[in-house]
Amino acid sequence: MAVYTVLEADFISALVAPYGVGPVNDFQGIGDGVENTNYFVTTDISQLSSENSTATERQFVLTVFEELKHSDVQFYLDWLHALDQAGVPVAAALVDNLGNNLQQVEGKPAALFPRLQGRHLDTPTLAQAHSAGQAMAKMHLVSLDHHSLHHDSPKDFTWVEHNIEQLLNFLSADEAELLQAAWQRCNATLRQYQLPSGIIHTDLFRDNALFVDERLSGILDFYSAGSGRLSYDLAVMANDWVSDADGQLNDVLLTAMLNGYDEVRPRSADEQHCWPALLQAAAVRFWVSRLVAIHLPSIDHRPGALIQSKDPELYKRILQYRLQL
Repeated sequence: MAVYTVLEADFISALVAPYGVGPVNDFQGIGDGVENTNYFVTTDISQLSSENSTATERQFVLTVFEELKHSDVQFYLDWLHALDQAGVPVAAALVDNLGNNLQQVEGKPAALFPRLQGRHLDTPTLAQAHSAGQAMAKMHLVSLDHHSLHHDSPKDFTWVEHNIEQLLNFLSADEAELLQAAWQRCNATLRQYQLPSGIIHTDLFRDNALFVDERLSGILDFYSAGSGRLSYDLAVMANDWVSDADGQLNDVLLTAMLNGYDEVRPRSADEQHCWPALLQAAAVRFWVSRLVAIHLPSIDHRPGALIQSKDPELYKRILQYRLQL
């Protein structure tokens, strides 16, 4: 369903050839996505003199960006390159023999990425929560090194505020009051402080991370990245990674995550003071996005996309618990 751009074997082989990663052995469309077309591509590396391992194949992901503009995709690819150079575990786009990391397929931007190893988590261990905190802090240090860089996130606070207004007619009176009051409350706090900002992931849920044992081996899906408060990014991750099934924070896991983060980039006193408001803002944002997917799906998804709606009630409960902090 998510393979919108159908590519033939000869075309994929010709597209991959300039990367010097060996001839294509196999390819397969990936049906899990919603917004982009993705293919797993396997190449034969047995004849490559630069390969020192005993492996005979390598796997890649070919992505055709169905909706994003070339300029936006180029920003994301350049940002992934900067993170990769800093040792953050991301899949930076490959560069072809002409020095290009961005291609064009049927007028759409496309790129070839290494396929990262690892698995998604259901519930993180203490070591995995600690590792995730460290990895996010490393990303944020790169952001601070590129402090002049700016990019609008597609789902920033302006997007949230606009969609709160659009959703009110679909909510009960109690839900509408909760949503509006919570948004006003957390913003009233955050507007008082100039918290460290930069390019942030904005969507680092467990399903956007890969682990090999206790080690975080890959961070995925940077296509909502943009400018924002660094500690808001951490709050988004915490709400997903260290909440129980009812939405309450697991304090032990949260402490492990925050300790990992602070070991790499210690949060300021203002960031720690604003932590409850940041958690609340992150909860509102994802309650809103899940409500939008159900009530206003045309806002976020291309026609014909397979929309896998997630339960908005979970983030409603998360918000209610965060308002008690």
